[in-house]
Amino acid sequence: MTRMLRAPILAILAATFLSGGAIAQSGTTATGGPTLDLKFRPPDISPGPICVSPPGDDATLGFWQAWDKRALPDRDMADIRRDIRRLLQIDGAMWFGTATRAMDLLEEQDSDFFGETALLLRILALDASGRFAELTDSGLVQNLADLGPDLGPQGKTVLAGYLRSGLGIAQDEDRADALLIEAGFAGSSSALQALARRQLDGTAPADWIVPVELTVTTAFGALVGELGPDICERTVRIAEQYQWGGIVTPDIELAHDWFRFSADLGDGHAAWKVAQMHLDAEGFDRANDVMLRYLQKAASADLSYAQIELARVHERGALAPRDMGHARALYEDAARGGSVRGLSQLALFLGRQPTLSPEDHTRRIEVLTRLTEIEEAPGWAFAALAEITLEDEGRWAGAAKARDLAEEAVLRDTLDGHVILARILLATGDGVEDVDRAVDLLTRVASERGGAQPMSMLQAAHACVAPDGPHLSEMAFWQARERALGTQVHDHDQTPVTALDHGTHPLRLAAIQSEAIEASPVGLAEWQRILNVAPFATDGQRRLWSGYHAETDDLFIARAKVDLSLTNDPKAVDLIHAGLRARYLAAGPDFAGGLTPTLFDGIAGPKVRQNLSAEEDTALANMLHASAALGYGRAMQVLAARAPTHEARQALFAQYRPIIDADGDFAAQVFAAGLAQDADRDRYLARAAGTVPCTYRTAMEMVDLARDLSDRAGTDRWLAVAQALVENDPSQMTGLARARLSIDGRSAMPAALSLLTRASLLGHTPADREIFRIVVTPGSDVYDPERAADLIVQAADDAAFDRLSGYLSTYRDADDAVRARIAAIIDMQGILRVAAESGDATSMRSYGRLLRDDAQDADELAHAMTWLHRAAEAGDSFAMADYGEALAFGIGVPADRAQAVRWLDRAASRGSDRAAEITRLIRLSGQL
Repeated sequence: MTRMLRAPILAILAATFLSGGAIAQSGTTATGGPTLDLKFRPPDISPGPICVSPPGDDATLGFWQAWDKRALPDRDMADIRRDIRRLLQIDGAMWFGTATRAMDLLEEQDSDFFGETALLLRILALDASGRFAELTDSGLVQNLADLGPDLGPQGKTVLAGYLRSGLGIAQDEDRADALLIEAGFAGSSSALQALARRQLDGTAPADWIVPVELTVTTAFGALVGELGPDICERTVRIAEQYQWGGIVTPDIELAHDWFRFSADLGDGHAAWKVAQMHLDAEGFDRANDVMLRYLQKAASADLSYAQIELARVHERGALAPRDMGHARALYEDAARGGSVRGLSQLALFLGRQPTLSPEDHTRRIEVLTRLTEIEEAPGWAFAALAEITLEDEGRWAGAAKARDLAEEAVLRDTLDGHVILARILLATGDGVEDVDRAVDLLTRVASERGGAQPMSMLQAAHACVAPDGPHLSEMAFWQARERALGTQVHDHDQTPVTALDHGTHPLRLAAIQSEAIEASPVGLAEWQRILNVAPFATDGQRRLWSGYHAETDDLFIARAKVDLSLTNDPKAVDLIHAGLRARYLAAGPDFAGGLTPTLFDGIAGPKVRQNLSAEEDTALANMLHASAALGYGRAMQVLAARAPTHEARQALFAQYRPIIDADGDFAAQVFAAGLAQDADRDRYLARAAGTVPCTYRTAMEMVDLARDLSDRAGTDRWLAVAQALVENDPSQMTGLARARLSIDGRSAMPAALSLLTRASLLGHTPADREIFRIVVTPGSDVYDPERAADLIVQAADDAAFDRLSGYLSTYRDADDAVRARIAAIIDMQGILRVAAESGDATSMRSYGRLLRDDAQDADELAHAMTWLHRAAEAGDSFAMADYGEALAFGIGVPADRAQAVRWLDRAASRGSDRAAEITRLIRLSGQL
């Protein structure tokens, strides 16, 4: 027999008062209505689990979303009726059609679905969906009233509400009160709670004379009722009264105890409530052991939200031991029902893993695909699937599919979708319209979410991608916005990072440290190098930062770049490049993605290969081919430079064309554009323009490509882009000036001189040399021998011997008229003699060359050689080459080919191609 908890009213009253009793009504509801301070506690029994938890909302929604509406599911009829009620409570309007169809089928198959039961459910459907006129026209409420004496307590309570409101039936408040009282005396908890509410408000029917304390106690006692499988559903309603307040004053401790009582009887939903109270710990002392125990109960009841929360606990490893396998299993359980929440959390969990096996990667795609097939799917799922499509199928092969997914993400107002779609539009778009749309998408992201990424992309769109660009004012606007974020921290300060100190560079030091904290590879590499020499750094700080972040490929490359910027020692540079080459060979082909053209030249260029063994060179070539096979264009470019003929380069292009077309990066498109024909070339050029990393250096790369293709319009466009991207970097200013002079000749001299003057003011010696060369060029608009003479005098006064040497190199190559004019203004030999006598190797070499070039007899030539010899001994590699050549051919010194080769070899080891060639010729002649 079913155990009974129901007791006579007087017995309940006695028990209530003995356990704390009902006291004066002194609380209020959230809306300000009075409440009753009543301590109605759970029975002190431990019968074990007897309840069967209904499925959670996610499972219920997923199940009925998949229902084909042709036949009732093969489930218990009572469970179907329960599900219909829950669907109508969640969203009556949305689920009205499903509920109506199910009720029609219930009438045919469910022997219990008739009379009051059927009427109440159909009335609920119309009411919950807001179909009030239809409810009136249907006569369902009147049909309920017509049941008369056969109407049960629940039906009377519902009918009383409609009679009071006049909805669906003529208004009759007296009859409504009478029905409510009848239901109350019959033990209807809903009726008793409604009567108690009116008693507390002072509006109770005159015929209801039961004290409010007794009314509430009886209502709660009726909810406890029999100890049967449905007790949990009833006792949870008591818990909710104490949680939120209604007729009783909220009491979080009592709410917890009632939920816990229901949970111990087997209610998974109540177990979740207990766990949630401990998780939130709002006005409540958390007990982690209790939280975990009831969270496990809720998860075992197949409640997806509990499974997800327990999975998070095991994933984080804070409240319980970290167990990724258990977490994964729980996420999988939560997703099994096909709910948006369960699928979303599993997909997000898989996406958080640093690496995924091929099987798990496939599983992630399956989950995201299933998620996107649901009407209510979140936009981020489409964005994530778009990213995966581009990664798996290639940025070009997968572009169309990824664009469709990104468009859906945008429709669902996901900002990540805006960024992805903008990137696709910029890369594959067709003209100004697509660029404008990308700009609109990115502007929305920048305005709402901020961040450097959309602002950087907006700069690129206006400066590099727009076919009618560069749009200078728009580019400058977004550049200023990004700088305001503090993401461009170095401002091209030429001070080496190891020379920074708090007194003169506090902002830059702070910015670098911030980047390091965020694990930016460049910031971390710079901060580690700063700490190595900084007087403010302690040994503890150095130890902390040396292991602050894992030694990733990106960090290794960033550290190499920093180290290269800190040294001019050829041996140190070779060691850094050797380390990069070794890392490349060990790390694998993806390492190529982080290497710049300069770094590639340093680890695999022609000069480097001369010092590699055949085995090392073969290993390097194999790795380059492996990188090229993944679509890395820099590797293709290095391989092309190794190819001996144009036919060999065409064969290389044919070999890697499939990956270039599917997933080739910017450099791969540049490589292809230089070798493709006609329409294919135009496609590669467009792709290169759409994916160009919008920097000065890549703009100049596009300039070189356009020049190679004899594309004057393209050359002019990318020169304008490069001009827009020149920053406060003197080497960029000098490079652009040289490019303009090379392309446009003398007509570019005024513009070039302006750039070079800016670079010179920043202390860039190569710019000074270019200025000198320009002003001594006869026939140009900027020809100015007097300025050239002033530059020489200033360099001598400043003891800037390297700059002076550069001037003299150009001076020697100038025509006789120019040299004569400068010589008439200043004493060239006198200036250089003073500089040479100071012991500067560069000046000694320059003075020796000047004497050599101006020598009129053997004695003067021999005197010149003494200065070149002194410069060579002082370590000047150019002087070594000059003096070695003189020894080889007996120029001003007795011929001595053995001694010549020794000097020439030293010069060649320091990078002198001319010395290497002379040595080769001497050896070929057999005169050694």
